[in-house]
Amino acid sequence: MELWADFGDITSIMENQAVDLRERRLRYQGISLLTALVVQYALGMYVNLFVQFPDNAGPVDLWRFAVRQWPLAFHIILGALLFIGSLALMMGAIRYRSYAWPAPAVIGFIAILIAAISGTSFIPTRSDPFSYVMALSFILAILAYSWGMMRAGRILKPPATAWKNGPEP
Repeated sequence: MELWADFGDITSIMENQAVDLRERRLRYQGISLLTALVVQYALGMYVNLFVQFPDNAGPVDLWRFAVRQWPLAFHIILGALLFIGSLALMMGAIRYRSYAWPAPAVIGFIAILIAAISGTSFIPTRSDPFSYVMALSFILAILAYSWGMMRAGRILKPPATAWKNGPEP
């Protein structure tokens, strides 16, 4: 009987390690998205302050102009990568049945989706409300992924009793 109990303990330890690995993977994805969001914000501010769109241009000409400006082109590319990354985090959180990440990942994905829609609407119209919605969506995404990081940090901490008797030799 004791032999089977030991195998049960080993199985539960291996399952816990697999859960920890998945949670760590999701946490690294969250860190990557937060970092990319900060770079995206800096690029967006640069474009807002230093890139002048032509005044009398149609939507097609404005898109041509946009992709020829390296900060704006990089902002668009990074936005697409953020969309893909946020989708991957959301799907991973749901697939792994994570405790920490499903709600923050869904909120972050929706925020990035709204920012992407606002960005694609901003270029042909140059309408300030679309820029404002992008900024608000950025804030929501940062808050969502920060919340996920906080929740994941609570899961990945070792139990308080782990060091009660000192470190193992």
